[in-house]
Amino acid sequence: MKIYLNKLINRKENGLIKVITGIRRCGKSYLLDPLFTDYLKENGVKDDHIIKIELDVYVTGSNSKFLSSDIITEFRGRGDEVFVFPFFYSEFLEAYDGEKQFAWKEYVMYGGLPLVVQKNPMKKNFCI
Repeated sequence: MKIYLNKLINRKENGLIKVITGIRRCGKSYLLDPLFTDYLKENGVKDDHIIKIELDVYVTGSNSKFLSSDIITEFRGRGDEVFVFPFFYSEFLEAYDGEKQFAWKEYVMYGGLPLVVQKNPMKKNFCI
Protein backbone atom coordinates (compact mmCIF):
# COMPACT_ATOMS: atom_id res chain seq x y z
CA MET A 1 0.00 0.00 0.00
CA LYS A 2 2.97 2.33 0.56
CA ILE A 3 3.52 2.72 -3.21
CA TYR A 4 -0.09 3.84 -3.69
CA LEU A 5 0.04 6.15 -0.70
CA ASN A 6 3.11 7.81 -2.21
CA LYS A 7 1.27 8.23 -5.51
CA LEU A 8 -1.51 10.07 -3.68
CA ILE A 9 1.00 12.17 -1.74
CA ASN A 10 2.80 13.17 -4.95
CA ARG A 11 -0.49 14.24 -6.53
CA LYS A 12 -1.65 16.23 -3.49
CA GLU A 13 -2.82 19.75 -4.32
CA ASN A 14 -2.20 19.42 -8.06
CA GLY A 15 -5.63 20.89 -8.82
CA LEU A 16 -7.02 17.65 -10.24
CA ILE A 17 -9.56 15.21 -8.87
CA LYS A 18 -7.85 12.02 -7.84
CA VAL A 19 -9.67 8.96 -9.16
CA ILE A 20 -8.67 5.73 -7.45
CA THR A 21 -9.60 2.63 -9.42
CA GLY A 22 -9.00 -1.07 -9.06
CA ILE A 23 -10.74 -4.38 -8.73
CA ARG A 24 -13.28 -4.95 -5.97
CA ARG A 25 -11.93 -5.33 -2.45
CA CYS A 26 -8.33 -4.41 -3.41
CA GLY A 27 -8.02 -1.71 -0.74
CA LYS A 28 -9.10 1.50 -2.48
CA SER A 29 -11.15 2.72 0.48
CA TYR A 30 -8.50 1.58 2.97
CA LEU A 31 -5.92 3.61 1.06
CA LEU A 32 -7.96 6.75 1.64
CA ASP A 33 -9.05 6.01 5.19
CA PRO A 34 -7.07 5.40 7.32
CA LEU A 35 -3.78 5.57 5.36
CA PHE A 36 -4.08 8.89 3.50
CA THR A 37 -6.19 10.46 6.24
CA ASP A 38 -3.50 9.60 8.82
CA TYR A 39 -0.81 11.03 6.53
CA LEU A 40 -2.73 14.30 6.23
CA LYS A 41 -3.17 14.58 10.01
CA GLU A 42 0.51 13.78 10.64
CA ASN A 43 1.40 16.62 8.26
CA GLY A 44 -0.67 19.29 9.99
CA VAL A 45 -4.04 19.04 8.31
CA LYS A 46 -6.71 19.63 10.94
CA ASP A 47 -9.64 17.25 11.37
CA ASP A 48 -12.12 19.94 10.35
CA HIS A 49 -10.31 20.27 6.99
CA ILE A 50 -10.80 16.62 6.10
CA ILE A 51 -14.19 15.86 4.64
CA LYS A 52 -15.45 12.30 4.50
CA ILE A 53 -18.68 11.67 2.71
CA GLU A 54 -20.39 8.60 4.10
CA LEU A 55 -23.94 9.29 2.91
CA ASP A 56 -26.10 8.81 -0.15
CA VAL A 57 -24.71 10.21 -3.39
CA TYR A 58 -27.12 11.36 -6.07
CA VAL A 59 -26.11 11.90 -9.68
CA THR A 60 -28.26 13.40 -12.39
CA GLY A 61 -27.62 14.37 -15.94
CA SER A 62 -28.46 13.98 -19.56
CA ASN A 63 -26.02 14.21 -22.40
CA SER A 64 -26.30 12.91 -25.93
CA LYS A 65 -22.63 11.86 -25.89
CA PHE A 66 -23.04 9.96 -22.61
CA LEU A 67 -26.35 8.15 -22.81
CA SER A 68 -28.31 7.62 -19.61
CA SER A 69 -28.08 3.87 -20.17
CA ASP A 70 -24.28 4.22 -19.93
CA ILE A 71 -24.42 6.13 -16.63
CA ILE A 72 -25.65 3.15 -14.62
CA THR A 73 -22.99 0.97 -16.27
CA GLU A 74 -20.25 3.38 -15.14
CA PHE A 75 -21.10 2.72 -11.50
CA ARG A 76 -20.40 -0.99 -12.01
CA GLY A 77 -23.02 -2.53 -9.76
CA ARG A 78 -23.09 0.34 -7.28
CA GLY A 79 -25.83 2.29 -9.03
CA ASP A 80 -29.57 2.16 -8.48
CA GLU A 81 -31.32 3.83 -11.39
CA VAL A 82 -34.49 5.90 -11.12
CA PHE A 83 -35.75 6.78 -14.60
CA VAL A 84 -37.78 10.00 -14.69
CA PHE A 85 -40.56 10.67 -17.18
CA PRO A 86 -42.29 14.00 -17.90
CA PHE A 87 -45.46 14.66 -15.91
CA PHE A 88 -48.52 12.55 -16.57
CA TYR A 89 -51.57 14.72 -17.23
CA SER A 90 -52.86 14.15 -13.68
CA GLU A 91 -49.51 15.34 -12.25
CA PHE A 92 -49.49 18.27 -14.65
CA LEU A 93 -52.94 19.30 -13.39
CA GLU A 94 -51.82 19.14 -9.74
CA ALA A 95 -48.99 21.58 -10.38
CA TYR A 96 -50.62 23.70 -13.11
CA ASP A 97 -50.87 27.34 -12.11
CA GLY A 98 -53.23 28.59 -14.76
CA GLU A 99 -56.88 28.43 -15.60
CA LYS A 100 -57.85 24.74 -15.77
CA GLN A 101 -59.73 25.28 -19.05
CA PHE A 102 -56.35 25.87 -20.77
CA ALA A 103 -54.51 22.99 -19.07
CA TRP A 104 -55.27 20.26 -21.63
CA LYS A 105 -54.40 22.53 -24.56
CA GLU A 106 -51.04 23.40 -22.99
CA TYR A 107 -50.33 19.80 -22.00
CA VAL A 108 -50.99 18.57 -25.55
CA MET A 109 -49.00 21.40 -27.11
CA TYR A 110 -45.95 21.46 -24.78
CA GLY A 111 -46.01 18.10 -22.97
CA GLY A 112 -45.54 17.42 -19.29
CA LEU A 113 -42.27 19.28 -18.83
CA PRO A 114 -41.87 20.96 -15.44
CA LEU A 115 -40.82 24.22 -17.12
CA VAL A 116 -44.26 24.42 -18.74
CA VAL A 117 -45.94 24.12 -15.36
CA GLN A 118 -43.74 26.86 -13.87
CA LYS A 119 -44.20 29.30 -16.75
CA ASN A 120 -47.39 30.43 -18.37
CA PRO A 121 -47.20 29.32 -22.02
CA MET A 122 -50.18 31.50 -22.92
CA LYS A 123 -48.03 34.61 -22.39
CA LYS A 124 -46.68 36.20 -25.54
CA ASN A 125 -42.94 35.83 -24.76
CA PHE A 126 -43.00 32.19 -23.61
CA CYS A 127 -40.76 29.73 -25.43
CA ILE A 128 -39.06 26.45 -24.56
